[in-house]
Amino acid sequence: MKRQLSSLVVATAVLAGSLVTPIALNEVKAATVQQNQSVSKEKMLVNGQFKNVQFKVINKKKLYSSADLGKLMSTSVVHKQNTYTYTFTKMSGKKRLTLTLKAKSTTAVVNGKKVKIANAPRVVGKTFFVDAKSFINALGGKVVVDTNLIVSTNSTITFGTAKLNVDGQLKSIKTLAMAGKQWFSAGDFAKLSGATIKTDKSNQYYILKNKKTVKIGLNPFKVKGLVYADLNELVKAIGGDILNQKSGKFISIAGLISGDSYNPQWINNSNLLVGNDNDFGSSTYVINVNSKKGLLKINGTDLSVSQDGKQAVYSDENGKVYLVNLLNNKISTLNANEDSPKFNFVWSKDGTKVYFILGTKMDSIASINIKDGAINPINSDKLTSKADLTLSPDGKKLLYTAGKEGTTNYTDPDKTDVTDIDLTNTESQLFVVDMTAAEVQSVALTTTPDNKAFPAFLPNGNIVYTSYDADGVKLPILNVIGAKNAIASLVTGRDIATATVSAKGKLIIVVNEKDGLHTIYEVNTTSLAITKLAQTKLEISSVSVAPDGKRMAITVPGQNGDRVMVINNGQFESVTK
Repeated sequence: MKRQLSSLVVATAVLAGSLVTPIALNEVKAATVQQNQSVSKEKMLVNGQFKNVQFKVINKKKLYSSADLGKLMSTSVVHKQNTYTYTFTKMSGKKRLTLTLKAKSTTAVVNGKKVKIANAPRVVGKTFFVDAKSFINALGGKVVVDTNLIVSTNSTITFGTAKLNVDGQLKSIKTLAMAGKQWFSAGDFAKLSGATIKTDKSNQYYILKNKKTVKIGLNPFKVKGLVYADLNELVKAIGGDILNQKSGKFISIAGLISGDSYNPQWINNSNLLVGNDNDFGSSTYVINVNSKKGLLKINGTDLSVSQDGKQAVYSDENGKVYLVNLLNNKISTLNANEDSPKFNFVWSKDGTKVYFILGTKMDSIASINIKDGAINPINSDKLTSKADLTLSPDGKKLLYTAGKEGTTNYTDPDKTDVTDIDLTNTESQLFVVDMTAAEVQSVALTTTPDNKAFPAFLPNGNIVYTSYDADGVKLPILNVIGAKNAIASLVTGRDIATATVSAKGKLIIVVNEKDGLHTIYEVNTTSLAITKLAQTKLEISSVSVAPDGKRMAITVPGQNGDRVMVINNGQFESVTK
């Protein structure tokens, strides 16, 4: 009867997952003798997490609680009371691992085979103490002996090196891999990011950079004299950003530029000009898409880059015009005398002047000379709110959109009481100005009531634009204006979000698909065939093609407005956040 009760207790402990096994009455005497011996605790690093484990020094050898180790290794245990024998079992996938240990014996049975172990287990009180390394290794784990024991419960511990893309440059950094996770040398990371590692009396680790000290999160630890930490925490501590790209992890040491980013323009095949609004104001950045670094910050917006990528121009709220030398990053005042508002700068082909829309009503077109800042009128008519100023490939014509102002109706001759505003025939239309004509004047290209967006010249001089139904019922139509101002459809039946013509004359459109995807297509204006270039779940609001046609910059929703991404070999890479 006593044997049945004892077996029941043991079985109950196994079923409950308990690793504390009851001891037999004949063990009480030995336990009483050893009770007074001190039992201590130490921290053991297990799969990157510190765990408290009981240990005891016996005959100058450190032995650990099998109950604590068994819990870490997810084992079950069976105890033969009369022989002080313990059998531990663990499932590793479909494989069953077993370890049998006997108190005071240096012979163990691992998966049915007898092996010698360095230190014999001991029973102290109710606790079975074992050699940690033998125990863990036998059950499929791995141990590295250091100041603290380093344990991987189900895989090896591997020291190595990794290549990280840091600001566009590949850098080597020491690593430690265990339990399917990789840790990185904090010291190596600090060196390549211009920081230093600090520790305090309680063994907390910090990164010091730019006179700012930040604690490294997620329990960094020291092994063989090197501090290892989670890579995301290291990057976070220095204020950087980490990007997971197809080519591997990309580390931006200074962090990506944040805020609402818009209107990306390629300066060359590597650098972008990006407008940005954030809590500190509005500005424009020159950003290298390979390093993700901001190379220059300009306290102005709506910049326009020259066709050779060497200069940019912009105006401030006072009407002053500034010239940016993109080769040496110097900014100079081009004209500080004419204080009318100026918008929509467009460079001439030879780079000697810049066209723009002038006036508070945006009713005139003028140019400014790059050498002396002289402003010359091009065309002025009664049409206000001009926009979308574009230069033809031959540099002879200017294209823009404009509409008539609405008619205000009054109830009395003194015009003090407004009844309504008549918006009939006020829809924006397309106009072209031939600057080589004997009499420079605007010519209307359209008269239809639809909304017209993204007008641009094709290499052959034809004009494309996207027609949107004023009531928003019908799908947009991509139209082309050809000879004798005849309008024909290029793309129909697709929800066109935006369109552009690249520097190489390629017609690019973005289409919102029914399945929630957004696709970038190239349109062949001769065959009308469309070719898919890229696709994403992100909503694309603008697209800009690099001069060589190999990469595209797009704007998509971000945390604080829009962010800029670059499509590189089919992969979408963040440039701002």
